[in-house]
Order: sequence, then C-alpha cells, then structure tokens
Amino acid sequence: MDRNTITPVQFYGENGSNQGTAEVQISLAHSMGADHSSAEGCAENTIEAVSNLLGGAQIDGYSMVNMSAIQIVNDMVGGVTVTVEDDFTGVDDTLKKGETVTLTDTQAENFVRGRRSMK
Repeated sequence: MDRNTITPVQFYGENGSNQGTAEVQISLAHSMGADHSSAEGCAENTIEAVSNLLGGAQIDGYSMVNMSAIQIVNDMVGGVTVTVEDDFTGVDDTLKKGETVTLTDTQAENFVRGRRSMK
C-alpha cells in the first residue's frame, strides 16, 4: 500500500473529540488520531484506517519505527528485494529503473526517503 493512498480517515480535535471523517492520504491517519499525547493513541487511528481500507480486515498488531531504523531493519531481514520503478538518478545511482535489487542498508534508506520525490 502506498502511503499516498486516499482513504476515509477519522480526525479528532485536540481534546480528543471526533471531528468527522476526511478523504486524505493514509499516511496522515497517525497525526489525526484521538490521543495526540501518545504514539499508541495516534496509531489506533491508523489501524482503523488501514482496516477500513482493507474491507474491515482485523489488524492483529503493528510496529512503529522512526526513519533512523530503516538501515537497521533492512539489515535484520537480510535486505529487501524490490523492483525499482522510478528513476533515482542523483539520489542513488545504484538504483536503476527496471532492475530488481536486494537493497543494502544505504540503498534501503535512499529508496524509502527518495521515492517521495519520484515522478
């Protein structure tokens, strides 16, 4: 699922009151959660949005990591294999459009961070 997928997401006021639903990027669900004082409270809104997007699928668990963990997680799983669908020229010249590669730690971070600006 792309982080830019548009889906209905509940949004809440600073006091936790439900303000309704908006059709927004699923990546915004976390910041629109009911409990802005805790990561777990915001994650609940993301879980609900993902479940709704998947037709009511039950979400049994989740994991949150910050961007500094990209290389660590990639290393833990022995690299992630992807087919490069964008032109990463200037971001990471080792990521060539159309090639299938198992990402090194540096490539994984470049891929995750750089794909936002790809056209």
